[in-house]
Amino acid sequence: MRCVVEGTLTLDIGRLIHDGTIGPENREGILAWHNKVTGTQSVTVGFAGEIDSETGRGELHLSYQVTDPWDGTQHTINEWIELEGLPQPFGGFIWYFRCPITDRRCRKLHKHPGGRRFASRQVYRLSYASQSKAPYERAVAQAQKIRKKLGAHMGIGAPVYRPSGMHQATFERHVERLERYEHVVAACLTQNLFKAHRRLTSRSKKP
Repeated sequence: MRCVVEGTLTLDIGRLIHDGTIGPENREGILAWHNKVTGTQSVTVGFAGEIDSETGRGELHLSYQVTDPWDGTQHTINEWIELEGLPQPFGGFIWYFRCPITDRRCRKLHKHPGGRRFASRQVYRLSYASQSKAPYERAVAQAQKIRKKLGAHMGIGAPVYRPSGMHQATFERHVERLERYEHVVAACLTQNLFKAHRRLTSRSKKP
């Protein structure tokens, strides 16, 4: 089965900077991932890194161990990852990793369960779990995600109201996307009801 993004260890540079894990001064520590079922710590990676808010350059050093899935041997990985900031029109930078394998600019790096290195999604040919869902399931999931963001009732088709503090233009964009997904849900339900009615009708005509 093809691995999905949700099944990998993921480094998100936006979150690392927002949380203060990486900053203008050299910072060191441990990155930890937890088992989603038990909540216990399952994987740790040592790190040291910094960014230069004047030059738009930075680096991240990762140190961790991996177990070879074929023979069980342990390998120590020491990886230096280049960080690049793109200047924004109104000041500041949007920061990116440079994939250590392809050198492509990316906001997230992933480590495949059987891989040794963190790399871009394209290196491991990762897809998203939602891409394997049927159109109906995908539309329901996206609609509920938007409803949760708006603090609205989770029932498909229920009215939504602009949350306090949200700009009108932002609210309208969310509503437009919500209506698009819920239209797909309604179309799928209608199609399924039509198919069910046709099957019942054909059965009733049999002697």
